[in-house]
Amino acid sequence: MGVTNLTTDDYNRKITKLLGLFHTQDKNAQRFQVGVTPEALQLIKRFEDDIRWDILPKMPEAARPCLLKAHGQAVRFAWDIHAWSHDDPHLHLITEAEMQLGIDLVRASFQHIRYAYDPCGLTAFSTAQKILQSLKNIVDSWEQDKILDDGIDSTTIQQRIGVKSKEVNNALQLLDEHNYLAVYDDATNNLKIALHPDFFAYA
Repeated sequence: MGVTNLTTDDYNRKITKLLGLFHTQDKNAQRFQVGVTPEALQLIKRFEDDIRWDILPKMPEAARPCLLKAHGQAVRFAWDIHAWSHDDPHLHLITEAEMQLGIDLVRASFQHIRYAYDPCGLTAFSTAQKILQSLKNIVDSWEQDKILDDGIDSTTIQQRIGVKSKEVNNALQLLDEHNYLAVYDDATNNLKIALHPDFFAYA
């Protein structure tokens, strides 16, 4: 039964039944245990191993706690799909196909997880905006020409926007990835930055 074929009344009846069975506030309500097929169990075990040995080493360390729970989220997604697809879902095993759909949904989130936890990703976005705005505020043509000719360093940018070096350096790496500027790492915390010759013309 696809969502697109449901009327509002059909949808409401389906959701009401599911909530009544599995999300009641009655502490004495019957509890249900839903099993999985052997194939589905093997599939989720392989996914857990894949996360540990293939996905985790490529992800930011801060994402580790989230990713170690990802196979559990895949099971919950599989259950959601299973519950929607059966009138009495607790009487049927979760299938390999349903488990695969749950895994696919979790896999689709990996790039978002990487960006959210990467020090040079989402957390650097607001600092990157401050850096760009600070540079755009330079309107004196002599100062603009000097920066274009000589570049600017991360310590100067820290002083301009009042943000600590680690956050500034991460934001500069983010801006470099998106070609707003070029960062030259000379093995010190004071990174050197080169701007595009037309940076101020289009700022």
